[in-house]
Amino acid sequence: ANWRLVGGLRREETRLEAVPVRLVGVNPRDGRINQRDWLPALGVVFASTPKTNWRAAFGRTVARPTYKELSDIRYEDVFTLDTYVGNPDLRLTRIDNYDLRWESFPRRGEAVAVSAFLKRMTDPIEVVFRPQVGSTQPQNVERGRVFGVEFEFRRGLEAFSPALAAFTFGANLALIGSRVTIPAAEMASIRLQDAAARDERELLGQSPYTFNADLSWQGRTSGTSATVSFNVVGERLSLVQFGSIPDVYEQPAPSLNLVVAQRLWRGLRLRFAARNLLDPEHRRTIGLADRDLNYERHRSGRTFSLSVSYLFE
Repeated sequence: ANWRLVGGLRREETRLEAVPVRLVGVNPRDGRINQRDWLPALGVVFASTPKTNWRAAFGRTVARPTYKELSDIRYEDVFTLDTYVGNPDLRLTRIDNYDLRWESFPRRGEAVAVSAFLKRMTDPIEVVFRPQVGSTQPQNVERGRVFGVEFEFRRGLEAFSPALAAFTFGANLALIGSRVTIPAAEMASIRLQDAAARDERELLGQSPYTFNADLSWQGRTSGTSATVSFNVVGERLSLVQFGSIPDVYEQPAPSLNLVVAQRLWRGLRLRFAARNLLDPEHRRTIGLADRDLNYERHRSGRTFSLSVSYLFE
């Protein structure tokens, strides 16, 4: 058994300026962020056996608003027809990350791992619809947190049957909780309708679960390989509606993909990919007491591609 300790301290300097073009009769505000941050990181690894590790880590990071979010301009999304207004008062989000992980590598190319994680956020950014002005706008909320567990598995299938020696299966499941503080002005509006309402909600865009799985086949002598992959994420908050108006949620839309590759000659490779084979309907809904109303829905369509590449070895 042995221990390893890794640490560091990084300084980041952020200079963001969003200066809109000023037209006659329009006087937007400039968005500016000028900030220095010290970002520590510390990791500990304990190797309990040659094939098993325990890991603990802490790290601080920052998340920056995009120029679109920071710019005091109004525009319309061509797909959803939503009107969007930037916010020049946005601040950086500070994130403290805590991770604990157990991992084992039974054989080459195989792994089993269990992780727990916690993220504490100061000034997280979310997008809220304000009915009084008829537009959506990003805002900082006071604080937030994301926490959960993750399970990972990858193994060759030869152990089940010699006929499956060319196959490898992998899967990943994360169960996640999240909370952010609702701003005081919005909370006052909510409690006009529900005096017992909680002062927290889930983090914008954070699903309560994610699941990924893939099955790969590798020809030992033919130079052919194929992978089928599946992915789905749980219902997640897509748009915050100010006050007591029901929020908008994005519904699960599972994805199934196929990739086949063939080595032709030396470094020459042919690759075929088929994406989004299930082509599910992507829906955003508003949840009412007795039913869900469609806020927006579409299908992305299936895509197929064929490519040739050469790898210099």
